Amino acid sequence: MIRDRGKLVLNTTLDGENAGAFYYSTGVAVFDAQRRLQVVGIYDSLPVDGSSALLGWHQLHWSATVPENTKLYFYVRSAPTINSLQNTSWTGPFLNQAGESIVSQTSRYLQVRMALSANIWDGIVTPTIQDFSVDCFQKGERDKFYTKTFSLGFMPKYAVLTYNGTISPDTILQFAIAGVESTSDADYIVVKPNTLQSLEDLPNLGGNLKIMLSGIGPANIPFVVDDFGLIVAGDGQTYINAELTSSSSSSSP
Repeated sequence: MIRDRGKLVLNTTLDGENAGAFYYSTGVAVFDAQRRLQVVGIYDSLPVDGSSALLGWHQLHWSATVPENTKLYFYVRSAPTINSLQNTSWTGPFLNQAGESIVSQTSRYLQVRMALSANIWDGIVTPTIQDFSVDCFQKGERDKFYTKTFSLGFMPKYAVLTYNGTISPDTILQFAIAGVESTSDADYIVVKPNTLQSLEDLPNLGGNLKIMLSGIGPANIPFVVDDFGLIVAGDGQTYINAELTSSSSSSSP
C-alpha cells in the first residue's frame, strides 16, 4: 500500500494463493475453417478496501503480455460492503494497460475481474498478467473555500446545488453544507450537484446555511469554479442564491 499526494495506490501481484479466485471454463466451442477452439479463463480479485476516507476511485493499471490471437479484458465493480459486491454489475471492458479511468466507481469496496481468452491450435498460448493496480482519491489536506453564512428565515428541509466551472478528470470537486458558522468538517454534509438533497441529517440545523467547496487532486492541475447556485426549500418557502466565485486554484492534495 503506497500513499502518495492524496492518492491511495493498491498493488496486487498474481503470484499468491490468496490473490483472488480463478475460474476456468472451456467456453464456447468456436469452429472456423481451421477448426479452432476458444478457451476462456476468468480471474476475480479479492475486494480492495478504499477505507472510510475514500472520495472516489481514479485509475486502473496493469502489466501484461498478450500474444497474437489472444485477448485480455478488465472489468471493475464497487459496492458499499463486501457482501453487496456479489449483486453489483461489472463495468468494462477496459483494454488500455497504460491506464483506464474508473471514476464511475465511488463505493468503498472495489473488485477487479480479468477475462483471458485464447484459441487452441497446436497447443495453448494465453495472455500473461504480471500485476495490476488501482488508485483512488482520499480525504485529506485539500483546498477549501467558504461562503458567508446565509440567513434563511425558515427551517430548510431540501437543497439543490448547481455550478459552472472547469474541472480536470484528475480532480475531485466537493460541495458541503453546514447549518452554522463553522470551518469544521464535522458540521458539514456533502451535497451532490444537480441532485435534490435532504438536510435532515445536517448537524445544528436551523435557519442558517454555509457552503464549503473543496478540491483534491494533483497540485499542478488547477480547477476553476465560475459560479454556483443554491436553492433551498422548507416550510412552504424557497430561498434562491447565486454565489459568484470567479476563483481558480490548484487542487492540492
